[in-house]
Amino acid sequence: MIISEGIQVVVEVADYVFKEGYPLMELDELAQFIDQHGHLPKIKSEAEVRAEGGTVSLGESYTLLLEKIEELTLYTIAQQKQIDELKRLVVSSRRQ
Repeated sequence: MIISEGIQVVVEVADYVFKEGYPLMELDELAQFIDQHGHLPKIKSEAEVRAEGGTVSLGESYTLLLEKIEELTLYTIAQQKQIDELKRLVVSSRRQ
């Protein structure tokens, strides 16, 4: 067991997710991937982690988890835009 008040890990920041042209999966594609593989894209499966001795790289894991958080943020923003547009359409149709 290691007890520490802090650990410094060299990481790659996942800001590339916010750059134009980032290949964000459509949600239906993502759902299909999860159904077929049982885990998120780019994230190792439980079997893969076990096969590698049950250990993961902190730096790599941090970067991948940050990537997934940033992807979730993009999905949320897109969904909010859809919600706002639907609200606008509902209000518009009520006025007619």
